[in-house]
Amino acid sequence: MSCCGKKTAALNAGSYLHSPTPNHKKVNMGTAFGTVQIEYTGNAGFSMTGSRTGRRYNFNRKGEVLIADPQDEAGLLIYPNLQKNR
Repeated sequence: MSCCGKKTAALNAGSYLHSPTPNHKKVNMGTAFGTVQIEYTGNAGFSMTGSRTGRRYNFNRKGEVLIADPQDEAGLLIYPNLQKNR
């Protein structure tokens, strides 16, 4: 019976031998492709989550400009109180 245990141990040991994966550098797309400035024109505070990045954008007052990830730009500009700051 002890030989069966050795075979199982050998099989299990082989399943954990993986070739090392290369370390890929993670790129923050917001900095790799620039940023956009979004201005809030509403009167009360407004918060939303970017549809592409999941980043939270909190606008606290009228005229406030936040730096946004370009991936979120289209989703942010759907709202009438947000506009691209030029």
